[in-house]
Amino acid sequence: MSELLNIPGAVADLKESLSNASQRFDEFFYNPADEYNDADWQIDKCFLQLLAIAEAIGLDELQKMILSEYVALKGSKVCSA
Repeated sequence: MSELLNIPGAVADLKESLSNASQRFDEFFYNPADEYNDADWQIDKCFLQLLAIAEAIGLDELQKMILSEYVALKGSKVCSA
């Protein structure tokens, strides 16, 4: 790999994505008719960022756990309601 991994930057991006997802979820909770604030895609983005970080630093077991949680969440009734 020719470039260094910017793990602190990736973690900062993840924190920002989590904050955005939380804000959108709160807004969607109070106004469910506003599809723009549906946080599903933000949550997907957070999982993908977390998976990428775990892969980049070689935490295979953590990566498997994250993927397992993501698959369980996507298949849950809460997510499909």
